[in-house]
Amino acid sequence: MENKTLNKVLIISTLLMIIIFTITLISLVIQTFKIESGVWATIIGGVLSMFGGMVGAFGAYLVASHQMNKQIEHEKKKEEKLRLTQIKKTLKKLQRLNEIAINFVKSFAHEFNKPFNEELSYKLKSSETAILWISNSINDVNDDLLNEGLMLDYIRYNHLVNHTYNEIIVFNELPEVQKAHNLPGFIVKIGELEGDFIQFEQYIKDQLEQF
Repeated sequence: MENKTLNKVLIISTLLMIIIFTITLISLVIQTFKIESGVWATIIGGVLSMFGGMVGAFGAYLVASHQMNKQIEHEKKKEEKLRLTQIKKTLKKLQRLNEIAINFVKSFAHEFNKPFNEELSYKLKSSETAILWISNSINDVNDDLLNEGLMLDYIRYNHLVNHTYNEIIVFNELPEVQKAHNLPGFIVKIGELEGDFIQFEQYIKDQLEQF
């Protein structure tokens, strides 16, 4: 806005300087050559016509410039509204995926905190599919829409989900005997990750309240 105002001031100042210079020049010519009043009137009429054209052109320029600026401003607001809408959709998608992730880690304390057996081992192996789907869905989020602050938190959250996935993979790759021994500690470790997911849930809620 400051640049636009400065440009208008410069244009108006330049126009006034041209007018003053022209009138001064005509006055000097008349005094020097002692031009008759009839010729003087013709000259003045021509000068006034010229200035009228200049003022008209300048007015047309201002109107066109104003309309163009309004159009540009409208397009900017339209683009900003679209960007914010897309960010909101992205945040809502992350919110929903996080709800699924919270339910997933909560299920470990109920479904797997029991004596280890072959059936439990199979269920633990099957859990990889669920967390892998969550991880892939988060990786597919269009993070280009997020601003710098949200981007950093998105990366941390992406790391959290992938870390959870890796913990399950590593456990499932253990020998069966070692699984039976490590299961209680593994359940505790997954339970501790629940707090991080809940923290991200609150973060998403805070961000969405800004829209």
